[in-house]
Amino acid sequence: MDDMWQLVTAVDTSADQPTSTTVELIADLAPLDAQLDIIERKCVPDTLHASLFGPLGDKTPACFAILDAAKIHDLPELLIGSGLEHKCLFTGDALDELGHVAPWIVRLEDGNNFTRALFTQTDPPTPWTHWAKDAGIYLRSTASLEDLWAHFRKFTKVRVEGLPDDHRGAWQYFRFYDPEQAAIYFDAIRAWPDRMAQFYRLTDGTLVDRIIAICSIEGTAHVFAPDIDAMVLQRPQPFIFQPRDALVFKSARRPRFRKELADWLLRMDPARFKPFSEDQLYALVDHGLREGDDYGFTFKEEYVYLLYMMSYFGGWFHKSGRMPEITRILTEDGTAREPNLRAEFPQTFTALYGNARQTYAGWAVLFGRMDAHLQKHGGWQDFTPDAARRLIAAGTGHLNDEDRARLATFLARVELDCDQRGILGAPGRGISLLLSYMMGHSFFADPLFPWASDIAVTHSTLEPALPEIADYAMKRGRKMLAEFQQGAA
Repeated sequence: MDDMWQLVTAVDTSADQPTSTTVELIADLAPLDAQLDIIERKCVPDTLHASLFGPLGDKTPACFAILDAAKIHDLPELLIGSGLEHKCLFTGDALDELGHVAPWIVRLEDGNNFTRALFTQTDPPTPWTHWAKDAGIYLRSTASLEDLWAHFRKFTKVRVEGLPDDHRGAWQYFRFYDPEQAAIYFDAIRAWPDRMAQFYRLTDGTLVDRIIAICSIEGTAHVFAPDIDAMVLQRPQPFIFQPRDALVFKSARRPRFRKELADWLLRMDPARFKPFSEDQLYALVDHGLREGDDYGFTFKEEYVYLLYMMSYFGGWFHKSGRMPEITRILTEDGTAREPNLRAEFPQTFTALYGNARQTYAGWAVLFGRMDAHLQKHGGWQDFTPDAARRLIAAGTGHLNDEDRARLATFLARVELDCDQRGILGAPGRGISLLLSYMMGHSFFADPLFPWASDIAVTHSTLEPALPEIADYAMKRGRKMLAEFQQGAA
């Protein structure tokens, strides 16, 4: 919960009471550009101006922002130079130690250069423009900055329900000002009376008239406006972070995290993933997110490491039954999951494949024999499961008896899958065995091999697609093997 990387879909709290907030969605937002040739430069995009600086009924509340210094480099210094009223939500030792990554509240002014920088994006990006950083949320209120500071700093570090005071997790930092989290959270608490009163009503009764969460990636803004007549009047209990709060955050699929995962894949293995189209790359990311959700992942590192293992084992390795220890760790609940995966993965990879030179040496034998078989028989039409097993055996001389038994169990499972999928002919079953060994379980629907699914969907059933998929896999395999052998030489 420290960095609130949790992901999901929305939480239904509608059973509590009628909604006490209205939500306006502003779509198709675009940032300001550098406006180099414009004398009277805009300060915010036209579609946002009314929400941020326009009148609300018979009053015009001031506009404030709560900004994350971890996302804007040198934010404290920039605020000093801006001339805008501002204050850090941390105090004392926390301010001294964490002020450079802490949340800061600032009263924005229309026409101010710092305000303009928050809504500007240049090409190429520059350090002094901040639109793409999604650095915080925006507020409208008639309250003073000092009163809003006193109000919102109560939420920066919160008591966790059910934990004793001396427990190390009893108090946690609460990043309610992250805009992507805020869009989910302030929507989910609309029918939660205590939370509404705690966030929108100050001690003296003054309201926060608007909370605005902007997502630059999606080009949207969610504008939350409390209904004063529907809000409870009694003073709520002190804020305690409850399981219900955690569930809300766990329901937020973060667009930025999705993009970060896609960018990380490209950096991790550019040769493999650069040929992917954007749709194919995000299909792989979404696959990893869905599978991680099924395991109840909480932290970004868990999703990252799952995709990392998929890049070696295949996108469905966790369903194959070949790696019981990895499966046990994946289904384990708790913060030790990702460190345990890091410790287990190298041993599991070595046990299944041997070291890289042994693996590629085995594949060299496999590809050589496959080429010989295809040339002798003129293609895949006479291929059989027995032929597939002989070819596989030729490339697995380095496996011990336990590994061989595990592989035999896996191949038997593949044949059962062929029965369930209606793959009844000998060539199709043989190809399924061979490609499942080479590419992983459910290779034909694995986002790590998008070309396989692209070929599969051009046929009414899977079986007639398998020879074409196998031909393409052979072509890719020969290229990969040649590159490895060239590098080894």
